[in-house]
Amino acid sequence: MAGKIYAHKIKIVELDDGSNPVNPVVNKLQKAPETVRELQKNDNDNKTVLLGGAAESGKTVLLSDVANEKEAVITRMSNGDRIKITSSVFKIGKRQDYVDYCIIDNLTISGIHAQIEFEAGTYYIVDKKSSNGTQLKGRRIDPEERYLLQSGDKFVLSNETFTFEIL
Repeated sequence: MAGKIYAHKIKIVELDDGSNPVNPVVNKLQKAPETVRELQKNDNDNKTVLLGGAAESGKTVLLSDVANEKEAVITRMSNGDRIKITSSVFKIGKRQDYVDYCIIDNLTISGIHAQIEFEAGTYYIVDKKSSNGTQLKGRRIDPEERYLLQSGDKFVLSNETFTFEIL
């Protein structure tokens, strides 16, 4: 799956009583409410609020733009692949149907070897109980534990070295 980027879009559609789309939802949401209570008070007719403050324009908002304010890439040192982290849980391994980046040409990599997680503006790496382990900055990490990833960090999945970079 290397090189493919998937993005999911959301769009606001309000239906009138005859199930026909109408536009007033965009005009009603020009200023985002400050609190959840204000939102509930103003949302008596169960409108959906646009993510990312795009209500003024009525534009479709990419969820990936909302989730990952900081874009990041990993570089596989053995072949030079630069892989963009495209989701908040980005899986790496050799099981093509279950990972975001597949390493099919290295038999020492586990099916789902590790994952990179993005939460609250911070990236982490987690070993997923791999057979040959994961190292971060030259030290083996414990399975299922989160370890902070910083730009420039090197990590090793079995015998595959990667460099992590925040763009």
